[in-house]
Amino acid sequence: MAQFKSRYENIAVWIIDSFNHQWTPPAVSLRDIDIVAVMRPNDEANFEKIAPRRVIVLGWGSDVLGFGSGTGDKSVDILRLGRQPGEWNDDIITASLCRQAGLSFEGRPPLLDDPSENQKSVMRVLAKSRYLIAHSNLAAPAPYTHRREEYITARWTDALACGAVVAGVQPRSDRSFDRLLWSGAFLDFDRIDLKYNIAALKEARAAWRPEVASLNYRNALAKLDWRWRLRELLNSMGIDVPPILAKELVELSSHANNWGSQTT
Repeated sequence: MAQFKSRYENIAVWIIDSFNHQWTPPAVSLRDIDIVAVMRPNDEANFEKIAPRRVIVLGWGSDVLGFGSGTGDKSVDILRLGRQPGEWNDDIITASLCRQAGLSFEGRPPLLDDPSENQKSVMRVLAKSRYLIAHSNLAAPAPYTHRREEYITARWTDALACGAVVAGVQPRSDRSFDRLLWSGAFLDFDRIDLKYNIAALKEARAAWRPEVASLNYRNALAKLDWRWRLRELLNSMGIDVPPILAKELVELSSHANNWGSQTT
C-alpha cells in the first residue's frame, strides 16, 4: 500500500461482495485507505468497526445511459437469465408451461467469450423482455452464494435499465431493495412453485402496458446508473467531477426528466 500512498493523494477501495463478513480484512490493512465503499447498507456497520468514519454505501448500478432501453416494443414475456432454483432450471419444461399459459419464453442467452460483447448481448435480450426471472440467493441458493446474507445483483439493475420487471422471490432483507428500487420494479413471489409462479406472471402480463417499461427505464436513469455512484465517490473524497463525467451526468438528468414526454 505504501507504493500507492506515495503516488496518490487519495485512495479508495470498493468492496463488491461486501456481504462476505467472514472475509472482512483486519483494520491495519485499511489504515491507509481514505474511503471504504460497500455495496449494501447492511454492511456499513460491519466495516465501520475497522474503518470508522470512512465508510460509504455505493449500491449496485448499471450503464443505463450507455446500454439501457425504455422501449415498450417487447417480444418476450418471460426471460430466464442466470442462477435459478431447481423448478425454474429446465428451460424446456418452463417454455412448455409458458406456452400453455399463452406466454412467450426465452431461455438463457449464450455466454460469449468477450466480456464486453457478452454484456451487450445480455442487455439486448433484456431490452426485448417484459419480465426477468431472478430469485433471492436465500430462496434459490447455489454453492457460490452466501448462506445467510441476501442481496440484489446486476441482474436486477441491468433488467430495470432495460425496462424489464424482475419477477421472483425477492431479496427484501437487503436494504438496497428499499433504497434503490420502486414498486413497479419487481413482481414478488411468495414461494417458488413453477406452475403457481407462471399463473402469477400470466395475470401480471395481462395488465402489462408499455408504460411499465418506460417508468422502469426512467427511474433507472435517475437512480441506478453507475455514474451517480462515481459522483458520490468523488464527492466523498473531495475530488472535482471530471468534465466527461459531468457532461454525462447532465445527459442522465435530462434524459430522465424528459423521457416521459418523449414517449407520450
